[in-house]
Amino acid sequence: MIIRLVAGDWCTSADRWLGLTGAQHLPEYKAQFRNGARLLYVLADGVECGAVLVRIDVRANGADGVIVAAGCRLPGVDLVAHVLPALESLFLGVDAVRVHTSRPGLVAKLKKSGYEQAEVVMVKKVTSCIYH
Repeated sequence: MIIRLVAGDWCTSADRWLGLTGAQHLPEYKAQFRNGARLLYVLADGVECGAVLVRIDVRANGADGVIVAAGCRLPGVDLVAHVLPALESLFLGVDAVRVHTSRPGLVAKLKKSGYEQAEVVMVKKVTSCIYH
C-alpha cells in the first residue's frame, strides 16, 4: 500500500475526517487552519482515507512539529503504523514531534513508535472570561 499526504484546503471532507475525533473540536481545528496550520489529506493507493492537521510550534531553543488532529479510517489497516512515519518525515528541522491525545490505545501505539509521555494536561471549565 502506498500512503501519500497531500496538502489541501478545508472542505466538507476535512469536516468528515477530523470530525471523527469529535465534532465539538471542529471549530478549534478550523481556527488553527485559518491561523497557519496545514491540512493534509491521507491517500492510500490514491483513495482518500483520512485527514491530518499539523503545525510547527517555535520555542526559544528550537521547534516542535505538532500533530493537532487526525481522523483516518481504512478497514483492516493500522493507519498509525502507515501514516505516522509519513507525517514525521514532513517535519524537517524540528527537534521533536508532539501529539496530544486522550485515547489510551493511541498512547500505546505511539509508545511503540518511540514516543514518551511528556506531560499531563488538566482542564477546568470556567464561566467567566474577559476574552469572550
